[in-house]
Amino acid sequence: MDRFYKDLNRAEVLAAREQSYLERGQTPPKLSAKDQALLWDLEYMRSLQRELAGVRSIMREIHESADYTPEEKRKLLDFYELTIVNQVRVHYSLQPIPIE
Repeated sequence: MDRFYKDLNRAEVLAAREQSYLERGQTPPKLSAKDQALLWDLEYMRSLQRELAGVRSIMREIHESADYTPEEKRKLLDFYELTIVNQVRVHYSLQPIPIE
């Protein structure tokens, strides 16, 4: 998860820097292959960030709900946490962790 947010932040900084150069009528400096890949992936990472925020919102509702026992809450929250981790793992072409 840390890697995802670090990469997203880096991509946002690169995009802002590139936009700044373009607004001044200058050519942005050449990027490394890794940075260029981050820029190409920025829209998808933003979309994934919104999806993760939606799942976290569901998790907050479960946590605050009086409709579930503590054990039910724990199982649901564990499921959603693993769902978040797996979404990020798939983004990095890693094998998802099996959900039991």
